[in-house]
Amino acid sequence: MSLHGILFDLDGTLANTLPFCIRAYQLTAEHFTGRLPGETEVTSLFGPSDEGVLEHMVPGRLAETLPYYLDVYEQLHLQECKETFPGVEKVLALLQAKGIRVAIVTAKGQYSAAISLRVLGLSHWIDTMETGFPDKADKPRSIRK
Repeated sequence: MSLHGILFDLDGTLANTLPFCIRAYQLTAEHFTGRLPGETEVTSLFGPSDEGVLEHMVPGRLAETLPYYLDVYEQLHLQECKETFPGVEKVLALLQAKGIRVAIVTAKGQYSAAISLRVLGLSHWIDTMETGFPDKADKPRSIRK
């Protein structure tokens, strides 16, 4: 049996993106509600995509919160995490050299996932990416795709 493809999660798997992802949610919530949610409160909302998390944190204002969140997310990404975990690029290069397709399956929204790929320089290693859904987590559906 030969390996034709491999799937990776993004946050906390390819790079240390979780700390500033949480902080971007906190800062967005604080900006729109005046209240800074704790880390546990934010992570308890994980599962849906960014859109779903933001809609839960600040209901009815996604048109405002999403662009704000993405701006904060990108700024923090550029300040705190411009590289993958050690060895990730070597693994991706080896997989590519062997003709093994690489996919990312993440609960993140498409826009924040694209920011991470760009900032981390991963775009040229990834053949396909499945992002999350605003209503609920459904990684099995994304994995089947």
